[in-house]
Amino acid sequence: MNIQRHVFNENVKDDLLHFLKVADEAKSELYCDFEKHKQMQRLFPLSSQIKKDFQTYIENVNICIDITESDDEMECSLIPPRTNDDNKNIDEINNLSLSYQNINEVNTEDIIDSIKDSLSTQNEVSNLILKDISKMDVNGVNKIFSLLANQISIEGVEILWSSLTGFSSNEYVVLAYIRFLFLPKVQKEFTYELQKIFLSLSQKFPTFLKNELVRLILETDSIQNGTNSFFQQYIGTLQNEFKTEVLRQFVYSCENLHLNYIPLTETLLNPQTDCDILSKLIEVMSNAATEFSSDNTYGRLLFNVVNQLEKDMSRVEQPLKHILGVHTSIWKMKVEKVVGTWLNDTLTQSFV
Repeated sequence: MNIQRHVFNENVKDDLLHFLKVADEAKSELYCDFEKHKQMQRLFPLSSQIKKDFQTYIENVNICIDITESDDEMECSLIPPRTNDDNKNIDEINNLSLSYQNINEVNTEDIIDSIKDSLSTQNEVSNLILKDISKMDVNGVNKIFSLLANQISIEGVEILWSSLTGFSSNEYVVLAYIRFLFLPKVQKEFTYELQKIFLSLSQKFPTFLKNELVRLILETDSIQNGTNSFFQQYIGTLQNEFKTEVLRQFVYSCENLHLNYIPLTETLLNPQTDCDILSKLIEVMSNAATEFSSDNTYGRLLFNVVNQLEKDMSRVEQPLKHILGVHTSIWKMKVEKVVGTWLNDTLTQSFV
């Protein structure tokens, strides 16, 4: 597509040269959007003559500076005297620069509005906005994402993740995204797009996601029966290796078994779950055996764990005896059958 380029008028050449000088001195990666700069270069190209005049202008200004430093009363005719408006503009530029020296001083609402505008108009969050967020401290980043949670849709959460994956973010930006945006959204709805983000996070930031999942599971007020179904769907799609590590951290962090833990624990169980995890889980269940003595979900979980332990059941013999001594649900007989088979095999091998 042919774009009509702007041609600068000869009458504004002096002003243009002065502008180019100031712009060249002020440019930096911190305050300039170089992508926009490239666009401006295409729309407003400088002729070869203007470029030559600019070099001459810079050289003359440097000469002028040398002269005025040796003689304060001498004025250089190449630089026009500043008007009140010029001084006002310079003050405004200086104030703007000072405000960006500490990015945390930038109005949080302004950044949030920029993110929302970017999501709605560009279907992405620009790198310039992400750079500003990455320069903030942990508290500032957490504040941004916690306020965003109720202001952007699930689609916005997806777009923001897509933008983050193409940008080298600080780790605490990713952590804030997981804690304040992603996990609250996945409790409300199941979508294929969020499922893909779940998988991506488990591969790129496994420790962050694992820690946040365990933290959320242990907060019983956060995981209610109504949200368990969505949570279980997402967790069920994760790779067994990751589910095993989540379950490991959970059972070693769990002091008291709660009803809401049971369905999620069943979902995390997988063929790669090792005996250390299963044995610790039996111990946790034994501590709550009386409380869940007639609970069918508890009995089913016990049956699944015992089934997977098989020949390593001797490690949890005492906790198992305690559980079966008080348990009365329909799953008790099935668990006893598995334990009985293990005992028979053990006795048979002892006489071989």
